Amino acid sequence: MIERLVAAETTNRGYGLVSVAGGNLWENGDQSMAAYKVSSSGRFGFDFYDASAGDPLSAAISDTLSEPRSHLLEQAWTGVVGRSIDNQRILTQALAGSELTTVFPGTGLGQQLQMIAKLISARGRLGLSRQCFFCSIGGFDTHGDDQLQRQNELLGEISAAVAAFYDATVALGVQNDVALFSASDFGRTFQSNGQGSDHAWGSHHFVVGGAVKGGQIVGRFPELIVNGPDDAGDGKWIPTTSVDQLGATLGRWFGAASSLNEVFPRLSNFDADLGFMA
Repeated sequence: MIERLVAAETTNRGYGLVSVAGGNLWENGDQSMAAYKVSSSGRFGFDFYDASAGDPLSAAISDTLSEPRSHLLEQAWTGVVGRSIDNQRILTQALAGSELTTVFPGTGLGQQLQMIAKLISARGRLGLSRQCFFCSIGGFDTHGDDQLQRQNELLGEISAAVAAFYDATVALGVQNDVALFSASDFGRTFQSNGQGSDHAWGSHHFVVGGAVKGGQIVGRFPELIVNGPDDAGDGKWIPTTSVDQLGATLGRWFGAASSLNEVFPRLSNFDADLGFMA
């Protein structure tokens, strides 16, 4: 969607997709865009470099980057490092004016969402009106663990971090322009494999934001019956709602209505609007 909504010549277009949790498949475009990776700590790797400072390390990097290269791989390396330095400088300057005052929990997810909130506050200085951000939390693969206790801890971390993030969007006055949604690469079985639940299809997800018509469950809740009408075997529930429907509903709100059928080629098989966005 971002590749189709943000013109190729747009200044700082590369910040249209930002990850505070490393590489991921969700932010890999089908043309040229991929996530720009930012540390949740706010450090970007080359923040020590200042070409005008004259210190030995900065001078050595400048000399290395300016040295002519005949080998294609060396040229590519020089280009990547040079762009990284430029990107770091632009992002550092944009974040310097951040006015975020919301207190976030000191958890991994809390710090990731805090950095995303800071980046949202810097959107005007980057000149972007549409961005997608990625953060992540793991630990749900609970084989052999106390699953109920572990899930209680993880869901508590998510709850506190998401609540702080929404509060931050309210403080920034952008709560109606920001939607946070969950996603996962697999669900869990209903039956135990002897050491917890196993990998399965589908999952329950949530969407949070000022434009969300909240307080409702969208889709049909599965019948929790082993070998029942929603069981594909071993307690693997067949999802009743498609990822295409979720994505299209968010995409229409995002302003991508004209490209939904291209982005979601199976959308014609489903109701294209689940009705949870204003």
